[in-house]
Amino acid sequence: MKKILLLTPRFPFPVIGGDKLRIYNIAKYLSAYYRITLVSLYSTDEEERSVAEDGLFERVYKIKQPGYLSGLNAMKNLIAGDSLQSGYFYNRKMLSLVKKLAPEHDMLFSHLIRTASYVKDIRDMPKVCEMTDAISQNYKHAKTAGNRSLKKYIYSFEQKRCLEYEIECLRHFERSVLVSDHDRDYLRKYAPTFSDRIRVIPNGVDYERLSAQPAEFQRGKIVFIGNMRTVQNADAAYYFARDIFRKIKAEYPDSTFWIIGADPTPAVKSLSKIAGVNVVGKVNDILSYAHDAMVSVCPIRIGAGVQNKILESMAMGVPVVTSSLGLLGLQAMDMQDILVADTPDEFCSKIYKIYNDASLSERIKKNARSCITKNYSWDKIMASYKNLIDEIMQ
Repeated sequence: MKKILLLTPRFPFPVIGGDKLRIYNIAKYLSAYYRITLVSLYSTDEEERSVAEDGLFERVYKIKQPGYLSGLNAMKNLIAGDSLQSGYFYNRKMLSLVKKLAPEHDMLFSHLIRTASYVKDIRDMPKVCEMTDAISQNYKHAKTAGNRSLKKYIYSFEQKRCLEYEIECLRHFERSVLVSDHDRDYLRKYAPTFSDRIRVIPNGVDYERLSAQPAEFQRGKIVFIGNMRTVQNADAAYYFARDIFRKIKAEYPDSTFWIIGADPTPAVKSLSKIAGVNVVGKVNDILSYAHDAMVSVCPIRIGAGVQNKILESMAMGVPVVTSSLGLLGLQAMDMQDILVADTPDEFCSKIYKIYNDASLSERIKKNARSCITKNYSWDKIMASYKNLIDEIMQ
């Protein structure tokens, strides 16, 4: 059985958040066919206490990445003109360990461009970079959304640096994997020479776990699911609560808005002052908080890739109203599997339809679940990953 050296910028356990969920499912599937060694940074007490699931990895190495070190590395890259993404997750101990372990393995696997610097210059070994999203595209959207701020200034120059680093990864890795055609086409535009090295393998969803149908939904319950640490989710929560939900609340006083996700920023926490808004924070089980919602929203204005929050809601049988940006990369159709809106008035109109048209709501639920079982089973998706790895290790 061949050996894979897997590098992750954060310890995958507990499995909370889209990036951890994806790499967990990749490792879980591939562990049946390869012997995997995990080398991972960690930064939180929770990650330090957590242990890897039995049977996934042959060996596990955890290296602490203090916050001050990440900040110092990011500052160095800022001055040097390099991407903050690579600098923030640089650790000399991890680099030394990777150089020691690499010759013992048959393939090198970087989770996100954040760990690419550890292996990109190692020659004569096949390498895969699980990019997931084109991060520079996120920054491109972020620098144009919302009001002027210091963050937007940082996004502006980081977008260019991050794109340069993504292209460098395409140059050094035999394969780079993205979750959507939209992200692939974006990078192909800037790096046509390396187009044949890009593969699209979408996100999946645990349909069996998420498909429990409640006896009845709570009329007026609107949910938004996502890790609130990320700029795109924090922006979406703030935008929906202030610019959209207030209008819905005025029209339907029984409506409530639930923001579900770890690490809400102070700005997101302050939204609880708005009547009907509940900032839940981190939960151990999304299903218990969201399965009885009347509608799930994804009002993202910044972002790339396939949104896990949408897939999870569709699997639960909760109708989704998303922005066009959230729809990108999804094999779902407006007014058939999902509802699409891009302005506050459009969001209100689509949500009012769910309020008032029970037949539409039921049709969306049924079609959404059918879409999930057809296109987003983890086992079906991960089979493509095994084929990709077999291809470059021949």
